[in-house]
Amino acid sequence: MRDRACFALALAASACFGCGGSPRSTDALQAELAALELDTAGAEAPDLVQAARAALEQARAAEARGDLVATSDFAVIARLTASTAVEESARIRLETETLETERETLDAEARVLAAERASSEAALELTRSAAARTAREAGAAALVRAELDEARPGRAAHLSLTQSAEVRAAATAIRARARLLRAAAVAMGATSPASLEDLLARSEASHDHLEALALADRAHEAARGLLGDARRAAPGVDAARIASLVEAASSEGFHPITLERGTAIELDHVFDGASARPSAAGAARLGRLATLLSSYPDGAVLVEVDAATTADATRLSPGRATAVVHALVQSGLPASRVSAAVTPGPSATPAPGVRVRAVLVAYASATPPSGGAIVPTPAPEPSQTPSGESD
Repeated sequence: MRDRACFALALAASACFGCGGSPRSTDALQAELAALELDTAGAEAPDLVQAARAALEQARAAEARGDLVATSDFAVIARLTASTAVEESARIRLETETLETERETLDAEARVLAAERASSEAALELTRSAAARTAREAGAAALVRAELDEARPGRAAHLSLTQSAEVRAAATAIRARARLLRAAAVAMGATSPASLEDLLARSEASHDHLEALALADRAHEAARGLLGDARRAAPGVDAARIASLVEAASSEGFHPITLERGTAIELDHVFDGASARPSAAGAARLGRLATLLSSYPDGAVLVEVDAATTADATRLSPGRATAVVHALVQSGLPASRVSAAVTPGPSATPAPGVRVRAVLVAYASATPPSGGAIVPTPAPEPSQTPSGESD
């Protein structure tokens, strides 16, 4: 179609050219085509370029045999076809450049969308982390309230509206914590038992706030045990597991510190007065400590009890350490794993009440994990160290 149009234009121009004009030489025609940069149009319009060159050759042949009319006709065809080829080449290049620009624009928009999506995901992850932290803090506060409640002679049969709201929020937070522990255990290859799912469902469905809290606490304990089983199946202590221990101890309301001899978990107010037996609240805390220690099953656990005076270090601390060991074993910690350490003497930083410390010796690290600070092991003075062996 395009060749026919060019041919028609050529015929018209030829007819007009014959009206009193004289044909140009084919050398001049070749110079004109060269000036149009016909070669550069070959990539986009090869058929038109070929037709223009064919017309030039025909014009040369006509000129050689002295046919001036044919020479003029073929010259016009060559010029028009060459001009059309150049214009077609320019149009195709412009379209190509436009498409490339559009493609680059689309790519840039895609990169912007990806960056916005990544930013949104990061913001969502921060929100999730903040929510998880709030849940952990609420759960720890609820456990402390539960300990104090257990320590009272009689548990309240009825709750005020404020207390009911607090207990309900605490049960929700503890269930969320249990689900996190369950998810961690499943990620390590464990299978969540139906009993754990049942405890969570019953806690969520219960209209009795105290019952919901008790069921949530049992689910939390079961999830912690499940995670311990998963860790026992994949033994080994690394920086990530030490950091996990520190975070878990903090979420349970304990105070984790990193010593040269291992990672320690401290708790106060286990004993009342000069008693060598844990109080009711202290026993509840030791039960939760045993569950936590069971979920980190690597290596031995040494129990230390700080003393306010040298007399306490000799008279009370050994018996209290033994009582703590007994309570931990009664709560399910293997007796072969836990033992009482020799009390070094009076605490350099005495705290109100008695401080109990469980040291996980396998969880020692030269670099303190997040949440803990390395505390040098105190060197006991000979006069303050009991002569007897640990129990």
